[in-house]
Amino acid sequence: MDENLKPGPKRLPFWAVATLTGVVGLGGIAWIVGDVWMRAGMMRPAATPPAMVVAARDGEQVRAVVRLRAADGRSAYTVELLDKVDDTTYRKSATVVRVAIAAETSFVMGALADLKPGAIVQVSGTMDSGGVVQAKKIVILTGYVHVAPEG
Repeated sequence: MDENLKPGPKRLPFWAVATLTGVVGLGGIAWIVGDVWMRAGMMRPAATPPAMVVAARDGEQVRAVVRLRAADGRSAYTVELLDKVDDTTYRKSATVVRVAIAAETSFVMGALADLKPGAIVQVSGTMDSGGVVQAKKIVILTGYVHVAPEG
C-alpha cells in the first residue's frame, strides 16, 4: 500500500470546533460577569441607621458606614455613625461608638494604614457586651463617598 494513501488522523469538523470554542468562551464570560456582580454586591455601602447600630445587642451582627474620629490605642477607634442620603452621600449623625480591630480583620479597597481620622469606612462585625463593634471586615470608602456639609 502506498504511504501517501494512508488515512490521517481524524479531524473534527469546523462547525464542531467553532461551537465548542463559543461555548467555552461564553462560559468564561459568564463566570467573570458573575464574579464581578458578586463582588460589587459585597462592597455596596450599608444603609443601617445609627439608631439600629446603637440598639444592637451583644453578639448581634452590625454593618454601618462610619467616619473615624480618633485612634484609641493601636487596635480601636472612636467613630461617628453616618446616615445614608444616597449611594455616595452620607450625613453626619451625633452617634459615636467604638470599633475594635483584630489581627484577623479583613480589609477591602485599602489596608490598616488607611485608617486615619476623617477616613470613611464601612464596618461589618459583631456588637459586644460593652457596646464596641468587633470588626470582621472593613471596606475603605474614602474617595468613593462623602459626608454632606452641615446646614
